[in-house]
Amino acid sequence: TMCSVPPSGNGPMTMRFLRRSLVQSWKITAGFALKRCVENAELCRDLFFGGPKDIVQQVQSDGSVQTKVVNDYGVSDDDLARFQTYFKRDTAATIDVSDFIKNVPSKLWDEDCRAPFVNQLPPCLVVGATRDFLVDREGVDETAKYFGVETTMVESPHDVMIGECWQNGADTIYEWLQSNGL
Repeated sequence: TMCSVPPSGNGPMTMRFLRRSLVQSWKITAGFALKRCVENAELCRDLFFGGPKDIVQQVQSDGSVQTKVVNDYGVSDDDLARFQTYFKRDTAATIDVSDFIKNVPSKLWDEDCRAPFVNQLPPCLVVGATRDFLVDREGVDETAKYFGVETTMVESPHDVMIGECWQNGADTIYEWLQSNGL
């Protein structure tokens, strides 16, 4: 899994975010519950791609101001707009939360917080991102424990395979595949 919601669901992780940062909690709520990440480019960048663009303004010799993007974290405005159309499409899907809560995997873990079927699983890789805005380290550790593996962290924002840090995620997966003879 990569930056996945942990087996206990979003609830415990949401409470950790609330205790750490009201601003971050508000951005996550606005982005998902209020669906603002499909229209608000800056919020979308914060949540998924590493933060807002770094911009500098320089006064030219003629007195005009030139604005220059210094860092877009490898996600251009055109790419971001395209991703937002995907997010908008995805928001059309709904989930029956009351049914989902009844079937959250956490109700299926053993006394060691591992999946009861962990010994029947093929090799598993659980990847988290060091700069993830949406899934915290505790959530990634919980998922790794559930699958009976070590946590693997990569230097990246939430969307590990998109943007300037994509190579970190790709290398991690490639190395894991090689080390597991796959």
